[in-house]
Amino acid sequence: MPQTAIDSILVGSEIVTTLQSIVSRRIGPFQSAALSIGSFDGVGASNVISDSIILRGTLRFIDNDVRDIALVEIERIVKGICLAYGASYECNLEQGYPVTVNDEKLLEFIFESLSTADIPEVREIVYGAIKEPSEDFSHYGHYRPACYFFVGARPEDKPDFPHHHPKFDISEKALLIAAKAIGTVVVDKLTENK
Repeated sequence: MPQTAIDSILVGSEIVTTLQSIVSRRIGPFQSAALSIGSFDGVGASNVISDSIILRGTLRFIDNDVRDIALVEIERIVKGICLAYGASYECNLEQGYPVTVNDEKLLEFIFESLSTADIPEVREIVYGAIKEPSEDFSHYGHYRPACYFFVGARPEDKPDFPHHHPKFDISEKALLIAAKAIGTVVVDKLTENK
């Protein structure tokens, strides 16, 4: 008797689908955001309508104004769809990591340091590119000048899978390359004013 129930799976499905409109219709074309629902938990029997579901996701952005818009829109969409279906909801929008912003002076120093370093594995340095990861490292930049940079770790003899993929792996050589790069920058910084 599905007509007597509020179908949480249907409600959740519509929420997931409608949330995708935030990035395409509420965020400007020259701004950037990624909104993904990574977990839809409505465990139950195949012949029983679940009385509740749990949706979990992540929001990534490079501008705090975009975050503010998206958080308002998420709440509005969830509330509106639940109201339309007669469902109740609890929306916990946790403030995750802030935007990672590299200190410009430190970034320039690192760029110069690694450009002249004798580390054969450092072949190319991308300077000034915008990247989308969500990082707890971003908190450091609120207390001290900080700079986040990448050291490639793609395995040479295995397929390349992105971070968070179940088959993700790294080349163990990358650990030594990263240590050399960070060590070079630290030594150059410590001897800068001598």
